[in-house]
Amino acid sequence: QLLRSHGCRVLAIDLDGRRLELARHFGAVTVDLSRGEDPVAAAAVFSRQQGVDGVLIAASTSSNEPVHQAAQMCRKRGRIVLVGVVGLELSRADFYEKELSFQVSCSYGPGRYDPNYEERGQDYPIGFVRWTEQRNFAAVLDLLADGRLDAVPLISHRFPIDQAEQGYQVLTNDPSSLGIIIEYPSSITQPDDLLRKQTVTFATPKLAPKLATPVVAFIGAGNYATQVLIPAFKKSGVRLHSVASSSGTSSVHAGRAYGFQEASTDTSHIVSDPKIDAIVIATRHDSHAHYVVQALQAGKHVFVEKPLCLNATELQEISNSYASRLTFHF
Repeated sequence: QLLRSHGCRVLAIDLDGRRLELARHFGAVTVDLSRGEDPVAAAAVFSRQQGVDGVLIAASTSSNEPVHQAAQMCRKRGRIVLVGVVGLELSRADFYEKELSFQVSCSYGPGRYDPNYEERGQDYPIGFVRWTEQRNFAAVLDLLADGRLDAVPLISHRFPIDQAEQGYQVLTNDPSSLGIIIEYPSSITQPDDLLRKQTVTFATPKLAPKLATPVVAFIGAGNYATQVLIPAFKKSGVRLHSVASSSGTSSVHAGRAYGFQEASTDTSHIVSDPKIDAIVIATRHDSHAHYVVQALQAGKHVFVEKPLCLNATELQEISNSYASRLTFHF
């Protein structure tokens, strides 16, 4: 679908007739290996005897044949990209005679496995790296939004969360599986379940109260909070009491990793807790003002990651009444 949306003609080769039928549905010409069809001969006809411009190999086999056949299909100076896992005993003659390019795909694009990019948010300049991991995702979302990419036919199985183990068995044992969706209930029916609680208390020893030691809570447990802010506060000697995030997963992880007393998805619980002296706001920028005002109205000191707010009205509301209790972090 991605190739077709960019004006390419696509030849799809597989052993699975159902997948080939799906490929034809999306506009590809197909070659069925289970029927003994010759992929190299089909590619020659498909390309009008010129050879194809590129081959994407998404197979899983120890055989070297997919790469050899891909080289035979390509035009001179064509390109082969390995997405799957196949045998890699390459023939020099295959590549030398046509000056072919061979590349192994690194997941989602430039930036993948780079901690500076993925964990610290250091983006690559668009003038030098046009398609990064993030920009690839954005392009796919654009295609989904305007209907050029349809993911629904790619979903082969759906399982409720309580049957997730069965879903993983299908993934590993059923060659016909494609997209597998794990579905979560739309309503909470078991509030006593640990995973569905708004607040989780950790079984960690509580520190003895110290008169001069401030008790701090975090709203937001993203990369910057967990990699920079929380370690800095912990090093300063404050008592880390509560950490909150929208889903709860990242707050539980941060809570256990840094010794918080509790993790929560309930920010109002944190704001109203009289034991908490100061709240660190480390959420998305467009939510800063909302949480800052809530915390200040509750009499808390506030440490807010920039920006304080996003418009003049919010700034006026905050600065008129609460400026004396704000700490700005740049």
